Amino acid sequence: KTGDYLNSSLDVLINQGEFDAGFYYKDLISGNPIITGLSEFGSSQLSLRVGAGEAYELRITTLPKILEAGELSSAIIVEARDIYGNIVVPQSPLLINLLSDSNSFNFSSDTENNISQISIKEGESSVSIYYKDIEVGEHLITFTSGDLIPVNQTVSISWGTLTKLGLLIDDNTFIAGSSSNVIKAASLNAFNVNIPCPQNINFNVKTNTLNGKFDNILSGNFEGSEYNASISEGEFYNEFYYRDINSGTAILNISSESYAKGELTLNIEASELNKISVISQPQTLYAGEISSPVVIQAQDRYGNVVVLEEDLVIELESSSSDYAFSLNQEFSQIVTNLIISSSNSSTSFYYKDHVAGTSSVHISGSDVISDIIDFEITPGLLHHFGFSTESRNILIENSSSVITVKCYDAWGQET
Repeated sequence: KTGDYLNSSLDVLINQGEFDAGFYYKDLISGNPIITGLSEFGSSQLSLRVGAGEAYELRITTLPKILEAGELSSAIIVEARDIYGNIVVPQSPLLINLLSDSNSFNFSSDTENNISQISIKEGESSVSIYYKDIEVGEHLITFTSGDLIPVNQTVSISWGTLTKLGLLIDDNTFIAGSSSNVIKAASLNAFNVNIPCPQNINFNVKTNTLNGKFDNILSGNFEGSEYNASISEGEFYNEFYYRDINSGTAILNISSESYAKGELTLNIEASELNKISVISQPQTLYAGEISSPVVIQAQDRYGNVVVLEEDLVIELESSSSDYAFSLNQEFSQIVTNLIISSSNSSTSFYYKDHVAGTSSVHISGSDVISDIIDFEITPGLLHHFGFSTESRNILIENSSSVITVKCYDAWGQET
């Protein structure tokens, strides 16, 4: 048993009168070796199972990766091996730390992204790891696990080939009427990484809004409805700015003759509260008739809807001499003012007027520009009639002045 085990074969003698003889076997390769015995009396075989030893080192079994910036590698397969290089199947999860000397790397698994550790699961012989990087050059990736000998491999990252133009921005949200953050018209590879331009490339940028304007200077006049410029050879991008007075979403599109188009979505928020506006149409009512809802909206200076941060009290007043406002159509909630509540942008009221003619309703609030809506009030439906004449005094046998029969609505207005 304590021999040097230098022989690949062995002669064994069973002495006369003995039933058997013993020997020992050693192997450095895990697997299922078969021992064959031969003699003049025939042959016999014995199948053994040789298990791997304790984990000693980590090993990468796939070739080094050559990638473009931003490209996700194929699987990097990592195994645990014993001191003889046999694959070790761990009896409990084997935790592996993932390292790179790059400043912009990303490891991922089949199920997770941006990981720094991964495990060879219990009962499994390997684990697959994926790598992505945008820093051009040769990078050393290293995998470690406790006291095991670590393993490393070189990954080569290149810029790749220009395939399209794109629009890049750090923060795509800005206020209506102000300028956006700087936008970069950029040359991109197939994995959307900004790379140096191989030659001068002319491009055009357009917006899908009516009032969007461009300028290459932040303090410029912003008179251009589209932007035409070029990315110079060796440069990564061309910078410009965008301005729009309408809140909502603006979509910018960049195009050139030879490369795929790019798109950027900008979010434009309303400016600060500036005015309250009636967004309902003027109405024509009979005297005493209740109006349709009149909607009042908080707006910025450009007419964009503003969601209030605090309550806004709105005063209501009419040029008529006999009118009323209500919060409901049943006219059971008579008011002289309204409130646009915090976190809301509008409110509404109902109007009723008993005097025929044009009535102007003034809507006003503190520190905001007010608004007016006109109501055309026509006499109401016939309610009763009456007589009128220039003089009620007549002489015997003389005719009176003409006596007129007039129709009136419920509020005494001729109809």
